[in-house]
Amino acid sequence: MNNKLVEEYRLCENTKQNYKYSEKKFRDYLKSKHHECFNENDEYIFPLDVDAHILPFLENLAKEDSNGCILTSTTINGYINAIKNIHTERNIKMADEVTLKLKNWFTSYKKKVKILKNDNKMKSKEGKNPFSVEIYKLLAAISLSSCLKHWSAIIHCFLVMCWNLFAR
Repeated sequence: MNNKLVEEYRLCENTKQNYKYSEKKFRDYLKSKHHECFNENDEYIFPLDVDAHILPFLENLAKEDSNGCILTSTTINGYINAIKNIHTERNIKMADEVTLKLKNWFTSYKKKVKILKNDNKMKSKEGKNPFSVEIYKLLAAISLSSCLKHWSAIIHCFLVMCWNLFAR
């Protein structure tokens, strides 16, 4: 298969947009604090120093806002993946040491988030709430009823796709 096609299908459009937004924030941060990270054509100069450039950016993101809230670990992980994607798109392998430092930093950040959630200083759930058993049973009954046969396949597919939310 053509490498361009593989690259094109590697990420879904939503992920590409999220990475684009995250990279813009990372680029803006580096331009304001570390303009030496770019050449005269405004391209990154690799390798980016994890201690001087990447971790300070993540620490800046991890600061509490005026309400005392911090970003969820899922959001921070999105930024980390976007930074990794910057390298992947340019066929540059991140050093194992850099990957390990990012992993260790993220692990400690997840612990911080967990403590805040346990102390009720942060929402304990992210994303969608699961169905209750009653709602799941009702939808299943509707999909089997004779009056809505034309909807049964759609409802069945919906229930199967949402099973992971129900099972949480």
